[in-house]
Amino acid sequence: MCNAMVSWRLHEERFDVAQVRQSVVGLSLEEFQRYFAAMPERQYLPSAFLGRSRNGNVVVWYKAGMWDIEGLTDHHGEHAVLKHEVRKMEYVMWLFSDLCKKEGRVPYLFVILDLEGASMSLLRGKSRPKIMEMAKNLSAYYFDAVEVTLV
Repeated sequence: MCNAMVSWRLHEERFDVAQVRQSVVGLSLEEFQRYFAAMPERQYLPSAFLGRSRNGNVVVWYKAGMWDIEGLTDHHGEHAVLKHEVRKMEYVMWLFSDLCKKEGRVPYLFVILDLEGASMSLLRGKSRPKIMEMAKNLSAYYFDAVEVTLV
């Protein structure tokens, strides 16, 4: 599985994964919170990195019910959703590695998934293939064994 991820990273043609990674690696959580909040994608994919819980776990909020995937792809290109999610996951994987080295434990990624406003539009039109592409790539190459999702 690791070899498949390395191969994907090297041969991805839609965007340069290494360049995407370099844009976020090394940022503190506070720096990434500001960076993430200021991304142009935020108006289409409402979400936020909220910080760390009392236990030290990373807490994020995704208002997935209000995601406008078609709007994002129309304004930022057909691969904008996948690139956005890869950028986020590259940061999360780097952050977990860094925190593990510094703190001697692996934190959880605690996801608050807000589905208010969700409708079938997320599964129709341009949105469906983008969601399927994202799920296929992210589940194959980024292991979320330390994620807890609250819906």
